[in-house]
Formats: sequence, C-alpha cells, structure tokens
Amino acid sequence: MELWRSQRGQHVHKQWGTLTYYGPITASGFSITNVNRTDFAVTSLDKTFADNFNYFFHETHTLTVPAGGSVPTADTLLIQGQNGGLFSAQSIDLDTLFAAAGQIATFTGVKADNSTVTQTFSLDGGQGMQSFRFDTTFVGLKSLQFAPSMNEYFDNLVLTPPLLQSDYHLA
Repeated sequence: MELWRSQRGQHVHKQWGTLTYYGPITASGFSITNVNRTDFAVTSLDKTFADNFNYFFHETHTLTVPAGGSVPTADTLLIQGQNGGLFSAQSIDLDTLFAAAGQIATFTGVKADNSTVTQTFSLDGGQGMQSFRFDTTFVGLKSLQFAPSMNEYFDNLVLTPPLLQSDYHLA
C-alpha cells in the first residue's frame, strides 16, 4: 500500500526541515485512523527535519505514529477494511524514531466473532527498519489497533483479505 499518497498537509520550516501531516488514510481497500486525535493521523519527515532533531531517517515516505493526542504516549492507530470487510495481517516494518531501548509495538486484532488476538513486537532501539510477521491468529479481522510505546516509524504494512469459502477447491 502506498499509504503516503493519502490526504496530507505540510508544516514547512526552512531551517528545521519538513514535517508532513496526513489525515486519515484510505488505500487499497483499507482505512487507517488515529483514535487519539482528529487533526491528523500520521506524519512523515524529511532528512533535514530528522537531522535537526537527531531522529533516524529512512526515506521521505516512511510514516510515523505521532504522540500528543489524547494520551501522553504515542497515539494508537486503527486499521479497518473499507465497507466492513474482513482481512488478515501479514507483516509490518518498524523502527524507533531515535536510539531508545525498550520500545514495543502492540497490535490487537478484533475478529468477526468479537474475540481478540494480541501480539507485541520488541524493537532493538538501533537505526534500521525491522521486519515483523504476525502470527497465524491474525486472520478474519474486523479491525487492528497499532499501539506503539513511543513514536515509531512504520512501513510495508501487508494486509490481505481472507480467502472466502468459495475460494477453496476440493480435489
């Protein structure tokens, strides 16, 4: 999903670089909203901004989960299939914004029967995206919440619709 192509506004400061604010994201049949704020959902930053604030930098289109909404920690993102469709979570790439030990990202999925599944990923605190795979329980989801312990970069979120019963072929 090219999430960065969604609705956006920019905060540009020539000396400090560019921080881009994105509204709720709708792409590839999914929506991503921020449950802690309504002014924007996620952000991205350019290399100048990252350098000025001693943040790691990956590329301009890598998104970050902001902080400062209705909670003192990083905000929580809500991911849903458009039109209420069910989906599965496959994988995501994550990194810390700066060198910090003990950062985690907790994902909680709500299934069609309203049961929940949870998985927590521990980040290494060093610069460089880490790839994480969701376990096999993250199928048939109505929604998925992404709650990092601090601001975190994310990219390459892979979500797929589940197979329908009519897609199974018996031999």
